[in-house]
Amino acid sequence: MIKKTGYDESLASTAFRIRTLLPENIGELFARCSGNTPVSPVEPARGATIAAVDGSNAAVLDSGYLTISAVRAGAVLFRDEGIERKRTPLLLVSSGSGDGPDDFSGLYRECFGKDPGKPLESDERALLASLARDILELWLAGLLLPSLKPGDLLLLDGALRVSHESLDPVLTGLMAGAERKGVLLAAVAKRTMATFGDGYPLLPAVGAYAGSRGIRSPWWVNIEETILDQTRFSQWQHGRVQVVSLHPHTSVPLKIELPGKQLSPLSEQTRSLLAGCADDGRIPGYPFPLLEAHRTAVIGEPVLGQVRQDMITALDREGFDLSRYSAMFGDYHDEFRRY
Repeated sequence: MIKKTGYDESLASTAFRIRTLLPENIGELFARCSGNTPVSPVEPARGATIAAVDGSNAAVLDSGYLTISAVRAGAVLFRDEGIERKRTPLLLVSSGSGDGPDDFSGLYRECFGKDPGKPLESDERALLASLARDILELWLAGLLLPSLKPGDLLLLDGALRVSHESLDPVLTGLMAGAERKGVLLAAVAKRTMATFGDGYPLLPAVGAYAGSRGIRSPWWVNIEETILDQTRFSQWQHGRVQVVSLHPHTSVPLKIELPGKQLSPLSEQTRSLLAGCADDGRIPGYPFPLLEAHRTAVIGEPVLGQVRQDMITALDREGFDLSRYSAMFGDYHDEFRRY
């Protein structure tokens, strides 16, 4: 008999944990928790302009006590006459310990023309890159809104929720502006931490639940907040959570959020437009305007490499030579990779 190592035991315990989170009867567990909430069909529709916004952030340099991140947002408008793309400049923000320039307040002021209601606290600096991305996404969405007409759809990546108090009036203002214009609004999450029943993953459970009822995609299921284990930043949550499956040839559902007080006919229209733009052969079941917004905004390794070189050049103009750069940003991990 071969004695198990600590690694083998770790593998076995991790596999057991994963299996317990996704039991064969997970659809039945969701049925019990949700009270057999209905699974309703969606009729795909086209004929509206669809705008989509996404953002990206990535660390450029990291000294441990100072992180320089690149951020930007991108958007696409799909109209009958063609596709229009927009992208913010690539911006750098700095986060770390100690006092320094408040990049959050500066970017907020530049985008929205006023100071944030609440600046970042020192213990929130680690969130700076993601918050800067959120600022750019909301700013870009606000720029797109005037070009949309009643019945058009504005898609955001993520949730109808912010993670900082100062961004809450920006999001609620965007939602109110869309409502006044008759523009439909939805947020779509690529991934979600949503769980129910003390840790069971929401999306696989709803997918199994719909499958057990023989409902063919596209479909949607309303999710009562009371069955979810927790909601992050619930004080700034403005969306109603639903799970959708948008294409008959994919079994992977998505979490979406619609405005909490939206009337049912408008929600139905929104879901129909989502299903109507989820038939791209690259990723069936995912709205292709958001895919293109992601492609417009994403900061990949080639871009990061160029930004690092540009940063070194800018530091050189400041008289910051290579030895000082290495003292601040040198990383033993770079040396380790050589061996």
